[in-house]
Amino acid sequence: MKTEIIEALQDIENDGRLTPDHVVFCAADKSSPLHDCFEWDDSIAGHQYRISQARDLIRRVVVTHKVEKTEVKAVAYVRDPSVGNDQGYVAVAKVRTEADTAKEVLAQEFARARAHLKRAESLAQVLGVKEQVTNLVSSVDQVRDRVAAVA
Repeated sequence: MKTEIIEALQDIENDGRLTPDHVVFCAADKSSPLHDCFEWDDSIAGHQYRISQARDLIRRVVVTHKVEKTEVKAVAYVRDPSVGNDQGYVAVAKVRTEADTAKEVLAQEFARARAHLKRAESLAQVLGVKEQVTNLVSSVDQVRDRVAAVA
């Protein structure tokens, strides 16, 4: 992803947080680096489609995080657990400074991974390899529980 798009998203963060609505609002300015990431012709796409485009844009941002002496490429934004059912994303850099939020974010990620594996488990049963996938689900559960137990 272009650096100018990543920087534009970082510039419109509010305390490390973004919402798709705010991204679309800021991108409406034709001079914004974000403007060309959206379909503005209402005969082709409406506001809800642009919200979907904003969500996709936010999820695709990958940055390099420094972890001790290692550099790790990871997403820049994750679903903000503090907004409940509302829309919102939070910068991973912000999450790193908030232990409780970090735990919630990891819990969400493990829940998503588990849901995907449970779906694969059903398919694996049909294909005759259910045991291996069941073992993966158990492993994800164990890691999730260990992460949750960390104070």
